Amino acid sequence: MKYIKIFVALLIFISFTPFTSSASASEIDSVQKLWDGINGQLIDAKTNSFNETIAVVKDIESRLLLVKYSESGKLLKKQVFSNNGDIKIFKDRAGKLFVPVFVKPNTLVVYNEDLTMRWSERPDVRPENEYIYSSFEFYQDGDKIFLNNLRQTHGTESSNDFFVYTSEGELINIYEDFEFDFYPLKTSRINDGFLAYDRTDRLYGKEPSTVETNFRLSDYGFDDVHWEESYLYVYDNFDIAILQSDNGELAVKFDKSGNVLRTQPISGSFLQATDDYAIIRGFFEPSYHMDLNTLKLTKYNISEESIPDYSQEANAISDGEKVHILDDTGYISHSIQATSDVYSISEKYIAVASKEKLSVFERQTGIKAGEVSGQFDRVFPGKNDNEFYATNDNNWAYFSIGKTNVGTTYEPTKQWSISFSTEIDASTVTPS
Repeated sequence: MKYIKIFVALLIFISFTPFTSSASASEIDSVQKLWDGINGQLIDAKTNSFNETIAVVKDIESRLLLVKYSESGKLLKKQVFSNNGDIKIFKDRAGKLFVPVFVKPNTLVVYNEDLTMRWSERPDVRPENEYIYSSFEFYQDGDKIFLNNLRQTHGTESSNDFFVYTSEGELINIYEDFEFDFYPLKTSRINDGFLAYDRTDRLYGKEPSTVETNFRLSDYGFDDVHWEESYLYVYDNFDIAILQSDNGELAVKFDKSGNVLRTQPISGSFLQATDDYAIIRGFFEPSYHMDLNTLKLTKYNISEESIPDYSQEANAISDGEKVHILDDTGYISHSIQATSDVYSISEKYIAVASKEKLSVFERQTGIKAGEVSGQFDRVFPGKNDNEFYATNDNNWAYFSIGKTNVGTTYEPTKQWSISFSTEIDASTVTPS
């Protein structure tokens, strides 16, 4: 008979052998321990539009490798740079990658997300001995991507080349010997007892206008104080200057016309976090949350005997005893008993790496989602919220968090109707 309904035999079979099993929520599965035989320390990794992995790896010979892997971990392309040129992977707002590489100190090559070379600086543009050091930064404005190349010539003077790309990674223009720093730029300086700062963005060589503020140091009780330097932090509706002196720091909030809105003495390092709050990291002294609207300081309840470390990507403070997870307003929501570096995996998970293991925690609750043994010193987000890259001195791996339900789970009493391609004898059906 071609079609047969099997009840008793399958009932006995299902009772002892479930079709699926749910992985524990505390389990972390290794998707790919090593990537196609390329060992070394992972410098950076991102996923392109085709769900492939673009990675920068430093191998055991200290060469930098730019590699592309399939979703399963198969090596698709590889570029080797033996002179330790600077490489960065940039993802635009559309999710596409492009990769600028300093192949030599005087040569800049740009690859697209397929690792196909899109553009290379002509060797006759710059003499080879002109470049001693090069580095670069990124900025994106709308559909344009800006690449700023800081050049240092003859060991002393420095200048910039300013490259403008489309979001596809196509070069639009080059501004050579760009005089100013990376767009957008705002600086502040102390001169003759009052503060001046540049409030106009410098773009494409436009000159900024300098505002002489009405903030005189003597008006705020700082007579005969030597002010060493100042830093300006730029926000949408206001700017904050951090003035450093030989006896402390002062935070000054300005409107966009240079008028002083508020002041607040601080002690420690100012760390910009969001548009609403900043962190004042104390050195062997309390650390504070600063409300950027009021400049009010709120002391964090963390150890004062150690130098706290703030992780911008994970939005967490580590004091050497615990990792304190901050909520959206910058206050501590919960703490984790951990003494090591903390990294962001996704909006859902963070990772804490130590010398013996790497632990993963739910960001919102602090509940441990799992851990893997081994020493990892850097973690990078993966293809989705539940996956991540991890690396150490010798190799790198890809992990998935809490894989659950390989397939649908059925009740043991479910009746099954099964079709066979040929006739079978019902008397031959057994539990085995």
